[in-house]
Amino acid sequence: MVRLDPNQYLAKGGGRLVFQHPQNRGLLIKVHRPDRLKNDGPERRFRAELAEVNQYTRLATRLGHCPVNVAAIYGLEDTNMGLGLVVEKVSNGDGELCMTLRHYLQCGSADWESAEKLIREFFAFSRVYGVVLRDLRASNFSVVVNQEGRPLRIVLIDGLGELTLIPLRSKSMFANRLWLLAAERDFLRSLTRLYPSVARATPPFN
Repeated sequence: MVRLDPNQYLAKGGGRLVFQHPQNRGLLIKVHRPDRLKNDGPERRFRAELAEVNQYTRLATRLGHCPVNVAAIYGLEDTNMGLGLVVEKVSNGDGELCMTLRHYLQCGSADWESAEKLIREFFAFSRVYGVVLRDLRASNFSVVVNQEGRPLRIVLIDGLGELTLIPLRSKSMFANRLWLLAAERDFLRSLTRLYPSVARATPPFN
């Protein structure tokens, strides 16, 4: 069993806490927030993890290798805080955890032109290879930067898989492509509303 200190999490999401894996500096463990578990049964509680593992496995199988723009998922591991999802730690060359797209765009020095190009490339990749996404938000992406702070890669770190009762997009590449086209447009528009530095550098969307 992996021992985690409940007070030493690296990040806090809506439903999960993210910890450094104590036995591997290149990995993280995501566990459910104790304050969000009271009303959830085991099956409902781990729907997201099962969807993520299933979608990541399907994607890696289609590609024949692990995708570089989706954080690797290594499986489930027992911890003192319950079952945890073991994932890749997306880091820069110094080994430190990358900032999220949200934090990157809040920086006054954010290079929006490069970031937008990488975001569009991610959605194009997702349409070609049938990547099923949910809960698109800037905090669900990491930004890998070079020494000058220029973005090199956008990596999805959360929001993989489908949680709907009927997983239509998981079964239909066509339906998923249509969803992704609309999602890309809405996501970019939302960034211009939420982050003033992006709005100033972006012409109006059609």
